[in-house]
Amino acid sequence: MKGNSATIHFKYSISAAFYSVQVYRQDGRQSPTFLIDIPTSGDVFKAEGVGDRFSAVLDTSKSEGNFTVDKLQLSDSAVHYCGLRDTVTGNRGRLVQKYCHHSDEVNGLGLSE
Repeated sequence: MKGNSATIHFKYSISAAFYSVQVYRQDGRQSPTFLIDIPTSGDVFKAEGVGDRFSAVLDTSKSEGNFTVDKLQLSDSAVHYCGLRDTVTGNRGRLVQKYCHHSDEVNGLGLSE
């Protein structure tokens, strides 16, 4: 209902220690667009134009999280997707933290900005 809040609760499974969850929205037949990235570091990144009405949080101890939209507007109506990716890469003894470029494919879904 317009003016209220809506929360999408999600659960995930990953063996990596460092990862991030991305949220995308798809309006009608348009391509999905990136909204928000929630890394295990806690530094949430929002796409340009995504305001304070949108928030997200991970509970890494339970492998779950929430994506919330406050002060709902009719234009918020869309299908929302979550993607999951590890953020560390390396080879025997050298690990490097990598950061998501939001045009990358997410978890094999082929979603891009």
